[in-house]
Amino acid sequence: MKPTRIPLALACAATLVLAACGEPSGVERGVTTAAENGGSPLTVRADDAALKARVNAALAADEKVEAKAITVTVNRGEVKLDGVVPADQITRADAIARDISGVQVVINALRPAQPSS
Repeated sequence: MKPTRIPLALACAATLVLAACGEPSGVERGVTTAAENGGSPLTVRADDAALKARVNAALAADEKVEAKAITVTVNRGEVKLDGVVPADQITRADAIARDISGVQVVINALRPAQPSS
């Protein structure tokens, strides 16, 4: 490792250690967003990224939802679902997203796919 990268590596390691300190045991990360607790923009983005990953994983785990057709965006715990899916999947995807811990609001902008002729 180059000498110039050592301070950066140490700073990253210290950030990870400090992020894990002080969190009460039994509390799931991301359940309360940093935005609700007056967190920094970086913390809010990290919470949103983790929440987006959990929503995407839950959608992908459901065999009856075409997760690849759904775009998930998250902003301060507000989840937006967008895309074109079969009509029966719209409410199912909405319910899956609402069931994820940390989701404050779901904006369902999914549109029904046109039936093929």
